Amino acid sequence: MNATNGEEARLNLRDDIARCEMCISLAARAGVRIPQDILRTVNYARADLDVGKISPESESAFYNGMAYIVAKAPYPNAKVADDLKRCSEVVSHAGLNGKQLAESDIDAVAVARQAQKDFKWSATVEVPFYDAMSRITEAIAPVAGETVGTEARKGARTAIRNYSFSAVALTFFVLVLSCLLFVIKQISEDIKAGIQSNDPIALMMHNQLQAYDAAITKANENPTRDVLAQMQNSPEADAIKDTLQKFATNNRQLYSDVLRTRTISRLFFWMPNVLGERFFALFGKSWGEDWGMVASQYAKKCSEADIKGTRLPAHWECSNDSIRAALEVDLPLFNIGLSPDKRRVIPQDTVNQGFQKIAIYQQIRATAKYAQDNILTFVGMMTGFVLPILYAWLGADAAILRKLRDETAACLFHPEYSKVANRSHVTTAVIVGISIGLFSDFVQEGQTLSPLAIAFVAGYASDRFFQFIDRLVQTLFPSDSSHRQHLAEHNREGQRRVGGTPRPAQS
Repeated sequence: MNATNGEEARLNLRDDIARCEMCISLAARAGVRIPQDILRTVNYARADLDVGKISPESESAFYNGMAYIVAKAPYPNAKVADDLKRCSEVVSHAGLNGKQLAESDIDAVAVARQAQKDFKWSATVEVPFYDAMSRITEAIAPVAGETVGTEARKGARTAIRNYSFSAVALTFFVLVLSCLLFVIKQISEDIKAGIQSNDPIALMMHNQLQAYDAAITKANENPTRDVLAQMQNSPEADAIKDTLQKFATNNRQLYSDVLRTRTISRLFFWMPNVLGERFFALFGKSWGEDWGMVASQYAKKCSEADIKGTRLPAHWECSNDSIRAALEVDLPLFNIGLSPDKRRVIPQDTVNQGFQKIAIYQQIRATAKYAQDNILTFVGMMTGFVLPILYAWLGADAAILRKLRDETAACLFHPEYSKVANRSHVTTAVIVGISIGLFSDFVQEGQTLSPLAIAFVAGYASDRFFQFIDRLVQTLFPSDSSHRQHLAEHNREGQRRVGGTPRPAQS
């Protein structure tokens, strides 16, 4: 019994070696390279078998090499082997989904698979197989062999994962950018409101201070207690106190808005400035002042005397103390003091402080307007160019994910064609996002849609957008044939109106 089993094993090994040698021959004819160590393994197995001394190690090495050879050079050739694999997957799909297939077609596929396994492929097997394959493919249409295989399922999972990640990343980026633009817009509105509020107050306070300065000068000429008390608590003094307090509050708010825009400008314009400096350095030139930065215009050339001194420095942004002195109101206001000759008078400190606040406001106003222009330029770039591209891309991802869901459920995902279609969809969506602003008036047609909403919809259905472009091109630049057809229709319409016989159109 053991001798019989051993003889059968040797016969099977001999057949496998012969089949492996056949695959090697097919690989050589097809230009498929097989490593020399694997070829030597087959030769050693053949030599050992011929002398009847094949060892378990040699047999194991042979079968490992055979697996590699069959994978690289399948029998009878790569195309037929691939068709057999796909046809088997189609038959399996039909069985799992209740598709009716002819029994003769299934038999033809089974015979072909067995012929491949036994290395007995011939024309009498190939012809019935492909005949049956065509009928099976027709029976399960639109599903095809490429869309039901393992490669298709793996490709669909990979595509869903990639486009899901892309959609999440785009959503996060759009959300962050939209929130930032909202903050920038709010800062811009605050700056605008602060300037609109302070401009008339500055003019009114200037006039009040001038008038009150003259009144103080006159009152200090004969500074009796009653006159000083009356000047200190007069309606004009109360109005100046109220106006100065409001004005200083608006100044502080406006300066805080400038600080916020300064932070935003550092965040977004730091990298372009660094790249610009390095690029100019390659040519030995200076980049100059940083572009887009809201610098401290009044914190330049700060000296130790300015920083440590008690008076308000010319460059008042040099220290926290000088900033506080420039923005806050010194109390009490209109306090009675002593003149150099020891007389009780109302000093002009409050009046000078008011004029000083007006001067500081002019400086803050100029910086705030510059900062507002910078951030509005950034907002314009983002909303006009960057966000439409991102929204169109996001719309394309949404359309692709929906398509992938439907294709996966219906086993219609093609490993090659679907990838090309999805990538082209994203590419065209980016093109749409770049150019959608040029056609917003045409696309909206009276509908109240924001440009970003149009970009998302156009990216979702980019093919419809390009159909719109084709119609627009046909309208603006009609071809000769369409022009002749239009003239012929116009002539026929004119003949019908006058009751005559239409003339044939001239070619």
